[in-house]
Amino acid sequence: VKRYYISDRKALYLTKLLCEKFIQEYGSCKCKDIQMKLFGRSFDFCDDEDRRAFEEAGGYREKCPLVVAKACRWTAKVIWDEIHNFL
Repeated sequence: VKRYYISDRKALYLTKLLCEKFIQEYGSCKCKDIQMKLFGRSFDFCDDEDRRAFEEAGGYREKCPLVVAKACRWTAKVIWDEIHNFL
């Protein structure tokens, strides 16, 4: 069995590839900035009013699940490409 070990430097490089996908799609890889892109504002989840506003805007049911789905797809592709290059 061929084993794959990843260095810290390689992990940072792969993380950078993933962050670049977020930047291409949303202009940033920070949650606050992605919220601005999706909702036109950011939300303070420690504030009850903001949390309700986020929920009413479809944050939990529509917007964020789509962001997470894209992140999963992008992550899987980065991993797949890395493994494919290794084999």
